[in-house]
Amino acid sequence: MRALPVWGLDWLPRFPQTGVTVLLQLLVLFECWCAVLCLKEKTAPLALRLLWISLLGKLYFYALDLRQFTTFHHIHLLMVVVLLVATHRLSYLRGTLVVVYLCAGLAKWNPSWLEAAYFRSVGGGLPIFGESSTALLMASRGVVALELVGPLLWFSPNRQLRNLSLGLFLLFHLYSGLIVGFHFTLLMLPALLILLAPFSDPVRLPLRERKDKIAATVLLVAFLSGLSPLLLSEDVRFTARGRYFSTSNMVDANRWIQFEASFSKEGKRYLLRCLRPYPKSGLYNAPTYVMLSLNRKPFRHLSEDFVWQGNVVISPEFFQNTHVRTLGDPYLFLYATRMICERLQPDSLDVRLKMALNGSQQPRTVWELQDVCRKTVKFTPWGGIHR
Repeated sequence: MRALPVWGLDWLPRFPQTGVTVLLQLLVLFECWCAVLCLKEKTAPLALRLLWISLLGKLYFYALDLRQFTTFHHIHLLMVVVLLVATHRLSYLRGTLVVVYLCAGLAKWNPSWLEAAYFRSVGGGLPIFGESSTALLMASRGVVALELVGPLLWFSPNRQLRNLSLGLFLLFHLYSGLIVGFHFTLLMLPALLILLAPFSDPVRLPLRERKDKIAATVLLVAFLSGLSPLLLSEDVRFTARGRYFSTSNMVDANRWIQFEASFSKEGKRYLLRCLRPYPKSGLYNAPTYVMLSLNRKPFRHLSEDFVWQGNVVISPEFFQNTHVRTLGDPYLFLYATRMICERLQPDSLDVRLKMALNGSQQPRTVWELQDVCRKTVKFTPWGGIHR
């Protein structure tokens, strides 16, 4: 119960969490070794063959639980696939960057970015831009424009336009590192410099070779997955539908989240409340408070597992270990609800998930379920809640 729930192929063999961590670290070291082999002409073909092992390893972990992977992993997987299947590898690795940025821009086509609601909700404003509404609006829309238009300039025969776009992306990633940390910056800056600089030739995606057609198809599928926020009729910032199938959809809103579960057992009435307030500073770093009330008494912070007959029913770590991509995902709370039903078997259980975005003080009820243990409730990443 302390770990995030698994959403994947249940029949696959699984490892303890420590084993998973060790295997992932070994996979990284293996890929570094392959990168060293690529530096020598004689061993480069061997390195490419060995990368198939890396691909199979990543696909195994994806199949175990897609929700554990963030944008970084999606981009890396996409690059590995393109590197292995394309004939013109450099061209299609460049094409991968085009798809990644276009998807990022499409994911921001919502009020959070077009109206600068996200930036305006950040306490203390942004470095350099401060709290000026006009400056924040220009910065927010500027990011969307850069991600949607900038990659298209890489196809231009005009070298000055290509280098201008590249320079703006480099500045953007350096600046964003000041706000959200340098994890994404350290991924994208080397990729931009290695694959594009000094940008003597425009990006081209040749389609004559069969392998190149396969690589182009892979990029097309990745691009179409990035359209999910626009294709779904609802506001996916609340429901998380399609979130895990895109290379983006990561920083789409500033969230306030409250989950409540009211249940009774042996004449006692419990109220569980999980509250994740807006960040006091920055874009998404904020604590999650897990509290429990017994028989309408004042809430107390739950610092240890709530155990019933030897089974962990509620674990604070479960709610606190979410990352930016799983934050606010209804599936996590439905999973916690199911664990309460299975392990406690309460007399009754009512649950409610509320969420507010970008500084709003008027939360929306995402879903509210009465006597949920007597119902069959499922959640799928594309279909949402099925009752």
